[in-house]
Amino acid sequence: MFMWGVSDAVKRMRPNAEFEITDTKFTKWKDSTGALPPSWDEIMNQVEIDKVEYDRLEYARNRVDHYPFIGEQLDMIWHAINTDKIPGKDSEWFKTIESIKQKYPKK
Repeated sequence: MFMWGVSDAVKRMRPNAEFEITDTKFTKWKDSTGALPPSWDEIMNQVEIDKVEYDRLEYARNRVDHYPFIGEQLDMIWHAINTDKIPGKDSEWFKTIESIKQKYPKK
């Protein structure tokens, strides 16, 4: 049975709940607001929503892995400002960031 993201989905649906789940059944449930546990269908619906959102943000995860460290970016910006490029489109910083954005476009 597919279980990826079940606990995360329940936590998003019932952020105040303390729970344990085995297979498709809650073996422990406590919610300080008095909310009842979600049904398995509700959980699977949330898992699907979460998967769609995760897939939609793939470009952002890819970009993060390729952007220069913040310190390096600040240094690039400082050099651009220091040479009166304020960092325009001809600056190293802009060209670096733009190439990553083009390689991993927003979908």
